[in-house]
Amino acid sequence: MYQMYQRKFARLIRLVMTVIMLTVGAITIAARPAGAAGKHHYVVPRRRHYFSPDRELRAVVVGDDPQPHRRTAESRVEILRADGTVASSVDYSSPDGAHGLGVVKAAWTPNSEFFVYSMASSGGHQPWKSPTYFYSRRINKTQGIEQTLGKPVLSPDFTLSAPATVTIATWHKPPLDTNAEIAEDLRLGDLAYNPAAQPLQPRTQTTPKP
Repeated sequence: MYQMYQRKFARLIRLVMTVIMLTVGAITIAARPAGAAGKHHYVVPRRRHYFSPDRELRAVVVGDDPQPHRRTAESRVEILRADGTVASSVDYSSPDGAHGLGVVKAAWTPNSEFFVYSMASSGGHQPWKSPTYFYSRRINKTQGIEQTLGKPVLSPDFTLSAPATVTIATWHKPPLDTNAEIAEDLRLGDLAYNPAAQPLQPRTQTTPKP
């Protein structure tokens, strides 16, 4: 009888130790810093969801798997209506996987009118700037801040304030003048629609019919 209880107790101890080891392993993986996945690579989920403050629209950033020759994953940005239908989609991938763009930071403006996102080159090209785009709910179009202003955005870390102002790091004026870097506030609602500021090929922008 004593030996039977001893064997049961030994099995219970082994089970507890197995559970502890699996739990510690899962915590270690979850806590691993982003750089552990590969030097100079951004680690991002395959699909990220951003609900507008009024919950009527949802932006979905879809990323592919980073490859060894890439700095970051390439992205597709979709705007979905409340019923799940696609209002707009912009694909920033490239045929060779090294000349596209991947989303670094994204957020809706407090008034739910604009979805803003900064990006990085998948091939590490021009790492000193961060192409930044915004989707306009009113016209259902996306355009680039750099193309609109005629000067680059220098950091992916933009900030937003109510109702729809984005603060970016840029130059005081072109051409290249790194000594004149400033923080500039842009009221997105005041920026005129500019067809020349649309995402360029091989990136594509589609606006499905309602």
